[in-house]
Amino acid sequence: MQNHFKLLHFTLKKELGEVYASILIRNLALSLVSIFVPIYLLTQTNIGFGGLIIYYFIQAIFLFLFYFISASLCYKYGTNKTILSSIPFYLIFFFILYNYYDSIYLMYLSAIVVGVAQGLFWFAFNYEFAEVSDKKHRGEEVKFWYFFSSIIGTIGPLLGGLLLSTEGFNTIFFISSVLFLLSAAPLFRSKTRKLKNKIKWTNCFKIKYFSVAPKYFAQGFRIEINSIFWPLFIFLILGEYFKTGFIFSGVALVSSIVIWFVGNKIDKIDKKVFSGLSTVFDGVISITRAFVSNFAHIIGVSAASGVSSGISEISTTALAYDSENKRKIGEHILFREMILTSARFTLFAILFFSGLDIMSNLKLAFFLLAGVSILQELF
Repeated sequence: MQNHFKLLHFTLKKELGEVYASILIRNLALSLVSIFVPIYLLTQTNIGFGGLIIYYFIQAIFLFLFYFISASLCYKYGTNKTILSSIPFYLIFFFILYNYYDSIYLMYLSAIVVGVAQGLFWFAFNYEFAEVSDKKHRGEEVKFWYFFSSIIGTIGPLLGGLLLSTEGFNTIFFISSVLFLLSAAPLFRSKTRKLKNKIKWTNCFKIKYFSVAPKYFAQGFRIEINSIFWPLFIFLILGEYFKTGFIFSGVALVSSIVIWFVGNKIDKIDKKVFSGLSTVFDGVISITRAFVSNFAHIIGVSAASGVSSGISEISTTALAYDSENKRKIGEHILFREMILTSARFTLFAILFFSGLDIMSNLKLAFFLLAGVSILQELF
């Protein structure tokens, strides 16, 4: 009980309370739309599957570039102001999706805008968390972050699917925009935390960082496949927004339960070993995705995937924050993003040049995730 009070104190630390309040509102906004954006791009615009890959490739480029810009802003202005600066870009992103779905070029512009927003946000948040969190309780502290995000994730997809079934995409884009606007309010009250040292990007290539690179590479595949290609695959099988949202709300619920219990154990074992083995397990589960064909299959595989992905994500993320506290934090955060970006580029390139039809390409993505998840344990 005493440990839980300590963790609650961490979550509600005065200097972090406003930032976390903002992030929870942000997560609610994203959970409404995130799994439906790739579906929207493929079914409501004219870009096609090849254009969809290009879209996310462009987004990844600008996310990567603005990680570095975010680091400079954190050094000069602080993390909270940098997080705040990402919000207008999210609003512009939703504005473009809301108004210009019939223009391919403006769709690609929205990829640039959301990439900028993500780059500005994620470096600042990762630095803030790595600086403040306690290594002895890292797994539990990451648990609280992922747990509350997952709880919110049980609401968003289901509500988003319901609204899409009754109102359409513009409604969820509008609601998400309002929520992002509201997420700015707590940041105006928060204290700033600045990057301690200006980062030289050449320092991000130190040999000692590469020991955890294979795990980050597998994580990069897992993030993109879980957020883009698995939702798309499910929708193309079921053809219904509500059922798709229902499944992802269920996955979020399963993940939140797993995260709550696993987070208590991670600090007591070797995070690197646990991350590697859980990622292998997630890769094996990924193979089964390629063989689902109906609602019952998808429910079963999604539940198993929610368990495996939840364990893998929380252990790999806790390991990352441990690594960041052992070295210069900013440098390691940027190194990690370089590996995640290389994974994204590799995945997108393979799918773009495969020459397969949409469903075959999506199945290929699941096999690729299985491959990199298993191989990362060999290095």
